[in-house]
Amino acid sequence: MDVVRTNVEKVGGVIELASRPGKGTSIKLRIPLTLAIVPAMVVESGGVAYAIPQIKLQELLLIDPNSNALERLQGKAFYRLRGELLPLVDLSATLGRGDSAEAAGLLNVAVVKGENATYGIIVDRIRDTADIVVKPLSSFLKDLKIYSGATILGNGQVALILDIQGLAEHARAVRIRADSENADAGARTDEGKFNQDMGEYLVFRIAGEESYAVPLSLVYRLEELPASAIQKSGKELVTPYRDGLLPILCLEHALGLLPPTAWPDFDERVPIFVVEKRGRYYGFAVEDIQDIVSLESDVGAPLTDSPGVLGTLLSAEGEARTVIDVIGILERSTRPDDAAAGAEKRRGRTEPAEPAKLRKARVLFVEDTPFFVKQIGRILYDLGLDVVHAPNGEEALKILDERGERTPFDVVLSDIEMPRMNGFALARAVRAHPTHAKLPMIALTTRFRDADLVTGREAGFNVYLEKLKRDELVTTLHKLLGESP
Repeated sequence: MDVVRTNVEKVGGVIELASRPGKGTSIKLRIPLTLAIVPAMVVESGGVAYAIPQIKLQELLLIDPNSNALERLQGKAFYRLRGELLPLVDLSATLGRGDSAEAAGLLNVAVVKGENATYGIIVDRIRDTADIVVKPLSSFLKDLKIYSGATILGNGQVALILDIQGLAEHARAVRIRADSENADAGARTDEGKFNQDMGEYLVFRIAGEESYAVPLSLVYRLEELPASAIQKSGKELVTPYRDGLLPILCLEHALGLLPPTAWPDFDERVPIFVVEKRGRYYGFAVEDIQDIVSLESDVGAPLTDSPGVLGTLLSAEGEARTVIDVIGILERSTRPDDAAAGAEKRRGRTEPAEPAKLRKARVLFVEDTPFFVKQIGRILYDLGLDVVHAPNGEEALKILDERGERTPFDVVLSDIEMPRMNGFALARAVRAHPTHAKLPMIALTTRFRDADLVTGREAGFNVYLEKLKRDELVTTLHKLLGESP
């Protein structure tokens, strides 16, 4: 016991011994949390074993490096996982232990989640799960933020335990997702104040300024094209893309930063973010894509009256970024009626008319993206509506079921692409419900192909609208609620 006590105390532990004659002896052994036994996934990279705590592990992926879902931009790799961009960190390259694993065929990826970072770690091999004893690093190694400790595997091999947050910061893995499952499904509006969850934005630079952003949910893909591939076709820029031509829009023109006759000077490689609208793709060329960030901030009113601007976003550091209205820019650039466009130009840019107040109707608003919760929420509040918010279809059904046999809502306004239960599944469930089957439903989405419209109407939506079209939404709500706008 003396030997045991000596070794336990070496690592900061304590042994308490209590003995009662005729009753027995009790021994209490206390060790630091760093020596706790935890389940972990053992991976291999560059011939070295590493451990990833299973509490940080979300899922494992096997990715084809030639997949269209795998995107590379300015030396960074991203994978589009269920509609969201997942940053990838190559462990071998990041730690300087050999060549990138991306050249070795199929990619083994461990998707992990830290405090504010969700990303994928590319490794050479997934070995096995194991219960490991966490041992602290020596004092001269504690400045290595990418490791949280070490362990000895069953075969006697030493494995370093990866610190998921530290590795993300070391590799500059971008922050892209917040924990949307913690959102309050029944959060109601309070004088127009919707929940302040994290929103994801693509941050980029144009015209030499690093102060522009676009909601990540509107970005279909990130591309980096050689400047030689971009060609002028009349007054437009185009490039070959997926067996067709991709129109390239100049944000400097849309924002009035360059005259229509001038073009920005592109470098040898041109970063482009691609937006999908009604089944067609459009590219927006930028000077440099800076990051994909999660910000707990609301989009305020624009600081200028420039067209193509949704508002201003203020980061936690106090940095202001202009949020671009890519949907509005596409609307103006693709409008078939040039006369209508000229009339709008002659009228000048004016603030939208104040919408007429609706009666105190109740709306169940189903949307998972904080940016759209806030933007669309303002419209609903300005109409005088009583709004209950749900982050997905599953939570929306719970809210409907909790309100008893009588339908407490006048209309359901729902996104399509959501976790746990999407909008199509929600519409089918509502139409099959004995109480809510006749409840008016509006789809409000960026998923706007012709096939999606057919699927939406077959699922049970009365109206299928495109997001960020304020006037169409206001008119539709007035019609469905039986009032003239």
